[in-house]
Amino acid sequence: MESLVLLVSVLLAIGLLGGPIALLLSTQARKIKSRPASIAYKSVVATLAALSILTNAMFLIEHIPITLRLLALAALCTGVIAIKRLFFSRSKNS
Repeated sequence: MESLVLLVSVLLAIGLLGGPIALLLSTQARKIKSRPASIAYKSVVATLAALSILTNAMFLIEHIPITLRLLALAALCTGVIAIKRLFFSRSKNS
């Protein structure tokens, strides 16, 4: 039973915290000047955002309480915004 609780806790942490953390980290991506460091930074942030998006999509599909669904929807939106801000920005510097 403890392993199931641990698995659910990890899924909730990745799902609900991954999107907002990726959004915060994506705002700092333009300040990195070194190209290899920028690529590594973007890949870590994109992986975090993708894991958050997939986990929250799973939460939205499953039969869970509406409160968790709303939190998952908000975290999914922040993950999508992080990906958009990371790769589809209009600035010519990045």
